[in-house]
Amino acid sequence: MTTPFTQRPQITVATALRLVEAALAHGAASGVPVAVAVTDAAGNVVASARMDDAPLGATRLAADKAYTSALWQMPSGD
Repeated sequence: MTTPFTQRPQITVATALRLVEAALAHGAASGVPVAVAVTDAAGNVVASARMDDAPLGATRLAADKAYTSALWQMPSGD
């Protein structure tokens, strides 16, 4: 019997946290305070962070951008 559901690779928490750390390091090296969110294939946030001087609204924008990227299965860009 076959299953009607398709299995897709999922991002692990450990991988998501490494991506967040890399993005924060890039922001710090660039001198630009950033907020970053990493989602799974369904657009659910797996890990996120906001640098101290990043705007408060940047957290929501990062999550929305990551969700849209997952939804459309496209890179989020710059």
